[in-house]
Amino acid sequence: MLLTGMTLLQAEEFHPYQVKSGKIVFVKRKYMTKTHLHIDTNNHVTGQKLRSYFITDEIDYYWDAYGDLAYEVDYKLTDAFGKKLPKKIKYYEKLWKGNSKYFYKVKTGKVSKDPWHVKQECLSNGNFCKLSGWLKVLYPKLEKRGEVGVTGKKTVRYRIDSFSDLLVWKGIVLDDISYSTTPKGKRIEKESERKAIKVMTGKLIPSTFDPKWMKKY
Repeated sequence: MLLTGMTLLQAEEFHPYQVKSGKIVFVKRKYMTKTHLHIDTNNHVTGQKLRSYFITDEIDYYWDAYGDLAYEVDYKLTDAFGKKLPKKIKYYEKLWKGNSKYFYKVKTGKVSKDPWHVKQECLSNGNFCKLSGWLKVLYPKLEKRGEVGVTGKKTVRYRIDSFSDLLVWKGIVLDDISYSTTPKGKRIEKESERKAIKVMTGKLIPSTFDPKWMKKY
């Protein structure tokens, strides 16, 4: 029996990463500007703007089979205004498996399922994805902007557009930075980022990719 082109593509391996398996701990940072004003004895006002951030979430991300299998858990550390919570609260879980992406929201106990678009795009681009990588498939106009160290790993910095930079190590994004811009698209400053603070490679427990909520789904 002859297989169709799509069936052949679906049978191909999807290996977006160059490292077989591991775990990354990320934090989400939200940046803000604070203005400090000083009034002297002559009522002359001077000011200084300081840029800082607070950490809103901590994320545990696991992958296996060179990225063809992935799972992450997000924990909230602060409220929407940056006030630290008494303890971290599990917010959601995600699972990338087969040709689908699953999202489990802990508060409601509900699961949603969507196509795994990155995998589909790469499989449909065949050899181009294998040779150039998944980033080039998704972002054909990305620009290399040098190398940057992130938690001991040498990453390549890519400018995706005016709003986003990605710092990538062996196909794995270790820092995803978002920027605020002017109406004409000129960058102003960092707005938020998802940054790795710890990277570990090696074998994982298979049950990591079989969360309990999937049994009910």
